[in-house]
Amino acid sequence: MSNTHLHESYQTCIAISRSSGSSFPWLFRLLPKSQQNAMYAVYAYCRVLDDTVDNDRPEAEKRIALDNACARLQNALNGEGESEIYPAVADTIENYQLPIAPFQDLARGMAFDLASVSIATESELLQYCDWVAGTVGQMIVGVCRVPHDIGYEYAIATGRAMQLTNILRDIRADFDQQRVYVPREWLQQYGVSVPDLIAPSRNDSSDKLLQQFSEKAVWWYAEAKRLLPASHRKELLFAEAISDIYRSLFDLLQRDGIRYNRKVSVPFFTKGGILLKFAMSRWFG
Repeated sequence: MSNTHLHESYQTCIAISRSSGSSFPWLFRLLPKSQQNAMYAVYAYCRVLDDTVDNDRPEAEKRIALDNACARLQNALNGEGESEIYPAVADTIENYQLPIAPFQDLARGMAFDLASVSIATESELLQYCDWVAGTVGQMIVGVCRVPHDIGYEYAIATGRAMQLTNILRDIRADFDQQRVYVPREWLQQYGVSVPDLIAPSRNDSSDKLLQQFSEKAVWWYAEAKRLLPASHRKELLFAEAISDIYRSLFDLLQRDGIRYNRKVSVPFFTKGGILLKFAMSRWFG
């Protein structure tokens, strides 16, 4: 593959990332240039898979598109002619010695969301979190140059905490799309339904279930801190900054009483403070 072809692929990743509307690509600019490009490649891959699922095409077409994305990435890794984001993603995988499994498992998690979702147990919930968030955590930890065997447990715990935060925030929106990530065993334990959880006036049982859900997230945030490899704290400052932004979102949900009558997001000044802390730690820490 020519350098020009690879450069064009990275530029495609950068364009996709910056046009996503997310604040995270701006955080990439605080990294060294080589890591910036790798993060853009990883983010673009995640965004392409997400956009593959989040459209109005028939479910069967979406499944084929997810399979094609995995096949194209494998083609690029095999040195076969590919274009768009895939040469850059393959280059990142090779340069940072990232395992291919998280990229494949992310597609598996996206496929899980294509049909109506009903999760039976906490174990199934955590498996889903590992597919859609723990995978991304593994990619990020790898680009931070932390060996997979050292950073794996930290990446999984962080992904679980962050995805539980997403689910807690989006219970109403997910329910409207026939997706229920609150385990049925919890709903049965407290004798409530999802409409009970999102009602303007909740009963005590609903509040107790949401409290249990919140406690699970708190536990995983604490577990991620415990599992942070002491030997690679500086390398993982970037991952910690992302986790801190999600923890701020979680804290806002708690402060708001987990209400579903308005959108909750982390204020710009809060994100700015976290980014400043990251930059200061990286440059002077």
